[in-house]
Amino acid sequence: MEPEPHSPDISTDVEFPRSRSYTERKSERLKKEREKASRVRRITWKYNPNPDVTEAELSEMFQRKTSFARSSDTSEGEPPPKAPSLLSHLLSTSDSVNTNAFIEYSKFDGLTHNNVATKQIDIYLHVGDNPCIDYPMKVSVVSSARVLDFIGLICWLYTNQNRQPPLKSVDHYHLYIADEDGHYESEFLPLERGYIIDKYGFNTLALVEKEPPDTNQGIIVTV
Repeated sequence: MEPEPHSPDISTDVEFPRSRSYTERKSERLKKEREKASRVRRITWKYNPNPDVTEAELSEMFQRKTSFARSSDTSEGEPPPKAPSLLSHLLSTSDSVNTNAFIEYSKFDGLTHNNVATKQIDIYLHVGDNPCIDYPMKVSVVSSARVLDFIGLICWLYTNQNRQPPLKSVDHYHLYIADEDGHYESEFLPLERGYIIDKYGFNTLALVEKEPPDTNQGIIVTV
């Protein structure tokens, strides 16, 4: 005869952690408190009716905060002179702060921008009575700048480098197409001041000062 079917005993090998009882938690807390108490030292304060110091010495040691002695070079009751900050010192000693009239065009400098299309152009300076065109000025400009903005950027860099002679306003200069030796053709028209500089594919230009108008010919009107 076959035995009656029955369900097997369910068993598991995983041992689940048993939750601690209230007594165990209390015992652990008391143990930590005893450890903290063992590191505490109690000192009894005893008043000494006959101190070894005089009243003058006591008043000097326990004086009020507002009556602390100040430095010897200041009289009592007067606040000590405040030392100037580093920024104030730099502003007072710097001669070039706010002396560059072309500061508004510095934002078109390509060396100060990241992830922005820029263009590097060699600029020959035909400024003053004796222009020096041996070495061009290498200028990096934002490609979205106008020709007028590029002229202002050149003037800003020129002034920062303390070149001579000093420049006038941006309206006194033109940009011309130049050869690699620095010479330009005055017969060609200058670059249009309102056009984007990236429109022109020239890598060598010349900054040329405008010639003063001939007053003997009368009034010149540009339309």
